[in-house]
Amino acid sequence: MVSARRGFTLIELLVVIAIIAILAAILFPVFAKAREKAQQSQCLNNVRQQAIAVSMFVQDHSEIFPVNTGDIPWPTVLGAYNESNIYDCPSLSGTKGMGNSGRPEYGFNWFLFDTALGDITYPEQTVLTADLKRHKDSLASYTLVRGNEDIDARHNEGFLVSAVDGHAVYISLQKDDVTAALKRHDLYLNPPELGKRAPLRLWDVVVGPQLAFPTTAAGTVDLSNYGEQGYWIYTGETAGRTPVTADIKTQLPAWASGLSFRFTLDQGHFSSAVREFTAPFTAMPENMAVADQRTQVAQGPNGLSSKAGLYFTADNPASGPHPRNMCRAVSVNVALADSALHVVTLYALPVCGGSPLVFDVADTGGVVKKVTPAITLPGGTDGVRSTFNAYYAGFCVRGPGTVRIRATAGTGVYCGAGALSMVLFDN
Repeated sequence: MVSARRGFTLIELLVVIAIIAILAAILFPVFAKAREKAQQSQCLNNVRQQAIAVSMFVQDHSEIFPVNTGDIPWPTVLGAYNESNIYDCPSLSGTKGMGNSGRPEYGFNWFLFDTALGDITYPEQTVLTADLKRHKDSLASYTLVRGNEDIDARHNEGFLVSAVDGHAVYISLQKDDVTAALKRHDLYLNPPELGKRAPLRLWDVVVGPQLAFPTTAAGTVDLSNYGEQGYWIYTGETAGRTPVTADIKTQLPAWASGLSFRFTLDQGHFSSAVREFTAPFTAMPENMAVADQRTQVAQGPNGLSSKAGLYFTADNPASGPHPRNMCRAVSVNVALADSALHVVTLYALPVCGGSPLVFDVADTGGVVKKVTPAITLPGGTDGVRSTFNAYYAGFCVRGPGTVRIRATAGTGVYCGAGALSMVLFDN
């Protein structure tokens, strides 16, 4: 008698399928990591080959890096020294039209354009090329300007980078951002010895933000390289004096058709929550006073300097006498006549300490486009002048129309965003 052939039961089939699914879930990530590791090795070889190509170019051009290529992708000047396929990142395969010398997937350090090799003090610490991340503000030259924005951590949360000395390395983020990860490896995009400024990008923080004087000791902050296009500077020095218009030096650029200031005040000490005035003006607003920095001074353009600023004193009799500045925010409003990119820098003196200070910039429609991380003002629990510590920040702006730059202090008994000292204008 022939017995019937027994097949698999449904439960047995489900068990087998479940086992296969579990194995796949375990093994597929392993295979993916192995594939990415192989692609990472190829990518490392690419950036190393890019470093060799740039080195050969530099040797053939009197040890000078390529001139700024402007709107032309940077690898186009290296055609004689390499093959186009070294600009194709294997981890980005399938990106249509990318991965060649015309549309590279690696960026060149923008700060090295037009630079002599001998001017770089630490070539082993200076970034040459790295994995490029394209975004709406990317330069047409496919170059690296800002680490966090322009370098792509696409290899297992890390990225490949080559240095001017020719070495190439993989850098893992390890919960850092890109800039911090570079610093951890003693690698930098903009060597300080080159003295170069980053190219302008709309709403970028171009200057600062930072405290000019972290302590109350004597010191000088040099802003003489700013204000090349124009300025508004209070040059008076003595605290407690009645300010006069002769101490204000104003030279507005052609592209700034108007300049005004807005102080947001503590209503407990002022009869009005807002004070505004327009520059230039023939008479000082009522209740305006001078706050100085004692032995601290800021050097501005054209030999001008400032060691004081203008602020408002309390004018509300119900609040009692309160000579200290209780201004919560200082705003600079600039009427721009064109659509070109410009830089406007605010320099002021905060009153008090221990509170956060932030800067922000708003477009012509009043929409805030950028807010800086908070700066903690040094100092203690009172608002005496010994706790004044100047701060400054500059933003890249564009018109036509009126844009606003504002500094805002945190709340507290003796917190104030400060006294206005300088506004500097640059292209």
